[in-house]
Amino acid sequence: HRMWVCALLGGIALPMLPTNLLQRLVLQPGGDKTAVSIAVDFSHVIRLRGPWALSSSVASALVFAYLLSVLFGLTRLLWRWRRTRELVRGSVPVKQPRRIAAVVREVARRLAVAEPEIRCSPRVNGPVVFGRVVVVPGDFFDSGRIEDISAALAHECAHIARRDCTLNMLYEFVAVLVTYHPACWWIRRRLAETRELVCDERAAAAVADRCRYASSLLRLATAMADRGARTPIHAIGVCDANILEE
Repeated sequence: HRMWVCALLGGIALPMLPTNLLQRLVLQPGGDKTAVSIAVDFSHVIRLRGPWALSSSVASALVFAYLLSVLFGLTRLLWRWRRTRELVRGSVPVKQPRRIAAVVREVARRLAVAEPEIRCSPRVNGPVVFGRVVVVPGDFFDSGRIEDISAALAHECAHIARRDCTLNMLYEFVAVLVTYHPACWWIRRRLAETRELVCDERAAAAVADRCRYASSLLRLATAMADRGARTPIHAIGVCDANILEE
């Protein structure tokens, strides 16, 4: 996951660096005096090929297209953030049974986080986390097994422990600068996948062994499929990143 974070940040930072700085980083002087090295500078290629330049109309069109892509990315990000806030504001606190409250408290203790606030909403078909708020369907605590509830809450508490909501918002905001590039889409997908796998690792270690945790994920995914997708905001991470098989 850290490698893909570095890939995203590097893909944005490297093109902004001055050319001479990149040359100093790549073509460092010194080293073995007996070694033979050949350096081809970009200016050499220019002198061989001759000068070239874009017309002002083409350059303006490219700049306009880039700014339009940035505006589109920002608009989409703000729209999703607004929908998320509306979902949380529209949810209501859950009256937890004593056994469920004990599970929430124990899971939070094992993952070393403050006990999250549990709310319910008819707009979700599985547990989702926003900051320190976990939103669940209205019948989530009534129809699920206690080990499945514990697994789902452990996964969401792992997100809270990692501050994934804040970090993901930061990554999405930074990625707006290169949202036009197909490689950016791929990197963001890998970020989501590895983030969920990290949380699964933590949750499995906190609640039970891997086999029991995997069985709980399968039952949760089946229950979500039976409820039907009532919102594009998915629940447990295996469905959010489309990596149920992994």
